[in-house]
Amino acid sequence: MEALLAELSGASVLVKILILGSWTLVSEDLTTILAGIMVSQGYLHPMTAVAGCFLGIFFGDGALYVLGLVVGRPALKLPVLRNLLPEEKVEAGARWFEKRGMIVVFISRFLPGTRLPTYFAAGLVGARMRYFLLASGLAVGVWTPLLVFVSYFFGDQMLAVMEANEKYKWPIMIGGILALFSGVRLALALGNWKSRRKLRSRLYRLRRWEFWPMYVFYAPIVLYNIWQALKHFRLNLPLASNPGILNSGYVGESKSEILRSFKEQDRFIARFHEIRPDKDVHSRVREVEDWMERENLSFPVIIKPDVGQRGAGVKRMNNREELHAYLAAYPLDAHVQAIAPGPYEFGVFYRRFPWEERGRITGLTGKEFPRVVGDGKSTLEELILRHPKAMGRMHIYLNRFRKRLDEVLPMGDSLYLVTTGNHCLGTLFTDSNYLVTPELESRFDQISHAIPGFYIGRYDVRADDLEGFRTGESFKIIELNGSASEPGHMYDNRHNLWYAWRTLFVMYRDIWQIGRANVSNGFRPVTIWKLLQDHRRYARQLHRHLKN
Repeated sequence: MEALLAELSGASVLVKILILGSWTLVSEDLTTILAGIMVSQGYLHPMTAVAGCFLGIFFGDGALYVLGLVVGRPALKLPVLRNLLPEEKVEAGARWFEKRGMIVVFISRFLPGTRLPTYFAAGLVGARMRYFLLASGLAVGVWTPLLVFVSYFFGDQMLAVMEANEKYKWPIMIGGILALFSGVRLALALGNWKSRRKLRSRLYRLRRWEFWPMYVFYAPIVLYNIWQALKHFRLNLPLASNPGILNSGYVGESKSEILRSFKEQDRFIARFHEIRPDKDVHSRVREVEDWMERENLSFPVIIKPDVGQRGAGVKRMNNREELHAYLAAYPLDAHVQAIAPGPYEFGVFYRRFPWEERGRITGLTGKEFPRVVGDGKSTLEELILRHPKAMGRMHIYLNRFRKRLDEVLPMGDSLYLVTTGNHCLGTLFTDSNYLVTPELESRFDQISHAIPGFYIGRYDVRADDLEGFRTGESFKIIELNGSASEPGHMYDNRHNLWYAWRTLFVMYRDIWQIGRANVSNGFRPVTIWKLLQDHRRYARQLHRHLKN
């Protein structure tokens, strides 16, 4: 690096300007910071640093505009630009630009993550070049000298530290540059209300265990299951925990097949219909419409993969066109279901040991669906960012409504941010164990006995009357999930990490005990190899669900 700086300091002014300008095409902020530090150490004249960075950044802005103007949307498909310019961000930039004009070009210079898509969008919508260049020039003219000056001041302080620690001067310089770069980015984020809210939500996800990556949160659970396998000298005992469900509900089970397995419990089952992929899309749409007519149903209805987990591919179909588009994109077994009435949705976790006559509810999860209410002034994006219960889930809602973020909801109009009861889709889970009554427990024990070979899992249910639910008389089962499900009440934000781990340890202890008892009674579970094959096949389907 010392040789590079020496070479730069010995070059002519024009060469220095060209070198700095070319560096900005790689990283504008990092180059400008480096230029300010080189000014502080005598390698560059201040005017040379400002001129080189200004020209390079200004040229880059113009290139983005020209790319949008000349190439347009096909440029978004190029591998180099696909990640730099996500289509939804370009769309948002175009809407923002059309709404506020050239002021957006100036403002986006100081808002992290908005400049590239906005400048590209300016060319895309055909903004006048001279006005664009004027706004860009003003923004760069303010930003570049300011950042060079801050870096110059910082470089002066860093030089003193380097002189006092001659042995480590280059690590200090590199660390200082990276620290200043990160500090500038953070300062820009904190200077904008929207960025501050998004940053706060991101930090909340880091702090709150329910949003941690699965490989982090489940590491102790994996170790616990390894210990159980060593203790029992078998790996596949959990696959015997629900003999009446394929693979005990770990992977590959059919939602329709499970719901059909209940004997004489139709009044508690939400109406559903399985759609086979052996017909063309028009025939499948007509099949759904015939079923809806027989059941006296109208749109909306819920459609989901018949084999699926964690909310993958679950969609609300509001009309025939949406249904047609879904089935055209998804040529596999699907499960269409009437929307069960009522504002209440619960996850009822049930467990019965094979040697017991009666089982019990070990966890009752309440599901809350956040919604925003329009005030006639705020955009949907602003309403989401202000929502007190969007912390940690903000990115899910913003992505879900990315094409509507600039929409202003009329006064009093409400919009649910999530309509399906899956934690990973943004639903809030609460501990509702206080609602469990002997009558409710007795009802679910009766229903669970009606499906042969079911011992442990979670019912997803909806209810229109809370008291009727507590007495076990008024609710509809949406689906039953086997041993791969969880007692969702542990996700209540009143519970800490240790509570969640303890809840899962107890659940898996029960699963191993149930599996051992069923094997002792003569049931032979599938092998781990067969499970892995089924999982591989399901993973390919899951990728398709998420893609569509």
